[in-house]
Amino acid sequence: MSEEILVNVTPQETRVAVLHLGSVQELHIERAQCRGLVSNIYMGRVVRVLPGMQSAFIDIGLERAAFLHVADIWEERHGSEPERPIEQILHESQTLMVQVIKDPIGTKGARLSTQISFAGRYLVYLPQETHIGISQKIEGEEERELLRQKLHQLMPEGAHGGFIVRTMAETAEDAEIGADIDYLRRLWTNIQSRGNCEAPCLLYQDLDLSLRVLRDFVNRDTSRILIDSRETYQRMAEFAQNYTDASTSNRAATSSSTRPRRSPRSTSTPAVSSARATSTTPSSRPTSKPRNPSPASCACAISAASSSWTSSTWTTPSTRRRCSPN
Repeated sequence: MSEEILVNVTPQETRVAVLHLGSVQELHIERAQCRGLVSNIYMGRVVRVLPGMQSAFIDIGLERAAFLHVADIWEERHGSEPERPIEQILHESQTLMVQVIKDPIGTKGARLSTQISFAGRYLVYLPQETHIGISQKIEGEEERELLRQKLHQLMPEGAHGGFIVRTMAETAEDAEIGADIDYLRRLWTNIQSRGNCEAPCLLYQDLDLSLRVLRDFVNRDTSRILIDSRETYQRMAEFAQNYTDASTSNRAATSSSTRPRRSPRSTSTPAVSSARATSTTPSSRPTSKPRNPSPASCACAISAASSSWTSSTWTTPSTRRRCSPN
C-alpha cells in the first residue's frame, strides 16, 4: 500500500495532503495567523498578585499579561501540605515555568497552568507526575492493563515523570513506543536547559503542521514526502535527525535549490497531478488499512518537490478551508 504526503508552504498558510494510491484521503490546512498559543511553555514573571480573585497576572512576553488561577498551580494541588492562598505562593517579580492552556480572547490574556505536558506520537508526557494513564477512548479493561504493563516495562530504569497512553499506541510495536519515550524525555531535558533565560521567554512552542507530518502522519506505508519549500524541507530534515530514527533522516533527499516558477496549468510531473487532486472531496480511508505512524521505523524518504506547485493548484472549496488545530 503506497502512501504519499504533499506539503505545500506559502507565507499565509501550510497545506498537507495525504494521498493513498493517488487518491486524497486527508487534507490539513494551518494558517499562520491562526496558530494558537496552547501548549506553548514560557518562563514567566509575576507582575501582580490578586488575593481577592486568588489569581495572578504573569508576563510571558505577549501584548497582554496572562492569567494564572490558584487552582492551576500544580504544586499546590499535589503537595502534602494544606492548600495555601495564592498570596503565600507567589510574589511580584517571581519567575516560574508555565504552559498556556487557553488562548487569549478579546481583551483577556491567555490562561496558564504550572502543570507541564506535551504530546508525542503515542504518548503524552507529564514530567511532574508519576502515574501512567490510558486514553479514555481505549475502553477494554484488559487492553488498558496490557498497555499499562507494557509502558512500565519499556520505561528506562530510574526514569521520572508520568505518561498518558494515546489511542495510536494500541497497534504500536515496543520499539516505537520506546522511541517515543526517548523523544519526549529528550525534549523535556532541552526545555529545562533553556530555563535559565531571562524572563519572560519562550521555552517550547508546539510543532507546526509541517513538523507534525513527521510526528503524526508518517507510517510504514509512506513512500515519500514531497515539499515545495527549501526552508521547510531543511527544518523537517533537522527534526527527523534530532528526534526520530537516524535511518529515516539518512534517506532524506537533497532539497531543490529554488522553487520552480511555472504556469499553474503545467502538468509536466506526476507530483503536480497528485497535488491537483486536493481540489476534490477526499474519500474515507479504507478501514482495512489501520493508521500506525512510525517515524522510527518507516522507510520514508523526505524530498523537496521539483514540481510546479502553486496556490491555485491547492485551491479547495471555501466550506472546507479551516485552520488545523495545534
